[in-house]
Order: sequence, then C-alpha cells, then structure tokens
Amino acid sequence: MALRADAEMQTRVDELADKANDGQLTDEERAEYDRYLAAFHFVTIMQARARRLLDQSAA
Repeated sequence: MALRADAEMQTRVDELADKANDGQLTDEERAEYDRYLAAFHFVTIMQARARRLLDQSAA
C-alpha cells in the first residue's frame, strides 16, 4: 500500500504536469504523461482495494 513514485519519476511527472498546465506538451510528452497518469490511477485503485480488504480482515 505504500508504493510511491521515486524522486526521479516524480520530478519528471511534475515537469510534464507543468508543461501540460501551460499547454506546451509535445505529442510524445502527452503520451508519456498519459501513461504515468494511467499507472498512478491503477495504483491508487489497488491501494484503496488493499485498504478495504485489510479493514475487513481486521473487523
């Protein structure tokens, strides 16, 4: 449940997010950013499910 992006990956995602907010992503960067967002979304869902299972087993 404690899975997090390492510092290098987080820095890259932050750079892409800034460029996205400024409307300055290239097509290649947009695809890269979309992949990161999809992966983060997937991890977030898995973490929520894990928490729910742990809560149920603790009850």
